[in-house]
Amino acid sequence: VQFNLLDSHDTERLRYMMGQNLQKTLLALALLSISYGTISIYYGTEIAMDGAYDPDCRRCMDWNPSKESFRFKEHFKKLMHLRNNFSAMRNQSEWNWISTEGPLLIQRKNDQSSIYLLANPTDAPMTINVGKYLQQPLDAYSMAPHAIVVTLLPYQYVFLTQAA
Repeated sequence: VQFNLLDSHDTERLRYMMGQNLQKTLLALALLSISYGTISIYYGTEIAMDGAYDPDCRRCMDWNPSKESFRFKEHFKKLMHLRNNFSAMRNQSEWNWISTEGPLLIQRKNDQSSIYLLANPTDAPMTINVGKYLQQPLDAYSMAPHAIVVTLLPYQYVFLTQAA
């Protein structure tokens, strides 16, 4: 079993590695959520705890997080909810890198479901013609699959599901 983690007691915390950019931190967690294997979350990552190199990365858990940390945790919970409820995001499913130039577009699929992660990994807004990358329509856009245009802010992402 593959064991995936982005930070630990031996590394600086994810938020620190992402230059304090919470959107970039969420994007890293979105990529983790759609990856193969078992996810490991170091305590505090779910509220975007900060910490540089050891021993700063071993701070005590912040039991009174800020409103910003609370909002971050709500996004984190949505990512974990998606992973738990879409069987394609877990093991025993196919992984496809559809685009790595410009936008990131990753597909996970199995016999029960198919889900895409569309992400802007840059520091500038990006307008993406999703239909350019897909051969089958998506649920919300099955009438005009090649007319799907999504604008993502820097480091923003969205999950899309495949039409049956």
